[in-house]
Amino acid sequence: MSNIKLLRVEKGLSQEQLAKEAHVTQTAVSQWELGRTAPDKDVANTLADFFGVSLDFLLGRTNDRNNSYIAQNISGSNVVQGSGSVTIGEKISKEESELLRIYRALDVRGRAKLLNAAFALEDEAK
Repeated sequence: MSNIKLLRVEKGLSQEQLAKEAHVTQTAVSQWELGRTAPDKDVANTLADFFGVSLDFLLGRTNDRNNSYIAQNISGSNVVQGSGSVTIGEKISKEESELLRIYRALDVRGRAKLLNAAFALEDEAK
């Protein structure tokens, strides 16, 4: 059974609020929580990002919240290419995953501000 209800309740959201966040109906959320249906791939990814958990945890495939996430092929995503790189299959920390979740939730201007702040911190560290 999925962990959607657990995550929703922990965040203090009603089914209706989560439905708005996921751009689905309240009935869809109810059906997921009852185990009658599952969210489609795109919605499941949106929910996992929203809650800051892996798809495996969201869908109830694991109960380990603290496991690290494994980087997938992100070449087609909207990330800015820099001097760093992520190796496919490389484990990333919870903090790195949280930064990526925040980045993805921002609009273009917010992403630019976040990247500028990160570059400024990187320059300070040098």
